[in-house]
Amino acid sequence: MRLPISLKVLVIGFALLILGGCNTTSSQDGWYYKGYFQNHPQTGSNEIAHAGTSCFFCKPDPSADKDGDGVVDSQDKCPTTPKNVKVDLSGCSLDSDGDGVLDHKDRCPNTFENVAVNVHGCDLDSDGDGVNDALDSCPESQANIEVDYKGCPLDSDGDGVIDSLDQCPGTAATVQVNSNGCSVDSDGDMVNDYIDRCPGTPAKAKVNAFGCWVVDNLKFRSGRSTISHSSSSALRDIVGMLLANPDLKIEVQGHTDNQGSSRLNTRLSQSRAQAVVDYLIGQGISPSRLLPKGYGPSQPIADNSTSIGRQENRRVELKPIR
Repeated sequence: MRLPISLKVLVIGFALLILGGCNTTSSQDGWYYKGYFQNHPQTGSNEIAHAGTSCFFCKPDPSADKDGDGVVDSQDKCPTTPKNVKVDLSGCSLDSDGDGVLDHKDRCPNTFENVAVNVHGCDLDSDGDGVNDALDSCPESQANIEVDYKGCPLDSDGDGVIDSLDQCPGTAATVQVNSNGCSVDSDGDMVNDYIDRCPGTPAKAKVNAFGCWVVDNLKFRSGRSTISHSSSSALRDIVGMLLANPDLKIEVQGHTDNQGSSRLNTRLSQSRAQAVVDYLIGQGISPSRLLPKGYGPSQPIADNSTSIGRQENRRVELKPIR
């Protein structure tokens, strides 16, 4: 019986595959071809000898290690590990610091455990101030603001206002400041509270360097308490201020220089304070709003060793009484 031509070709090809393409090797479990084994369907264990021979029913070579990491493919859970990367027994890249980023991708390999990191394995710095979130006591600092080691905006003068908002950066830490970091001037006399000896001075009152309300150009006859006529203008200004502030009570203070007896100077200062009070009462100011007090030379504001200093010390001040 003649076989069809197509069947003849199939028989001949199969015979070539068995006889010409295989060398029997009792040491193999299957045909080996480009890293794979194949069980021969008839002769058992055979190795494919020709590179051009197709491999059917192939199974992996048990000794193969495609990624070269030292872990055979059959046990390698990470078969595409890059070359020269340290791996564990499963063939996967190590994560030595336990931050979830593999060592070969980790730019910060010594990150503490349980610290949030970015894709590069480095501590997060959410506000971009240069201090990692794990150490940042002020995690929402604005960008481009200089911060201290805790990640908080600097307050160089310690006044409670950060440098970026502080318009008076040299204020002492013990000085009360406003929201701009500048010393407070509660009574608006242009003298800051921390040097103001006379707080509560009414607005527009003329004050000296210490914030005290001074009766300017007030003159007395030498050694007496009689007010000179040239002082009337200055006293009228005081009357106007008191009339504009009907609830204001003042202590009228008399001060002298240190020339002569302290006892006599104190008596003279009291008499001059009383003279100013008498004038104000005569202008319609209630006596209940006025308290005369002589301090003599005990509260100088200038150097008594000079004529200019002594002149400044001979003065009458008006101090609001609360």
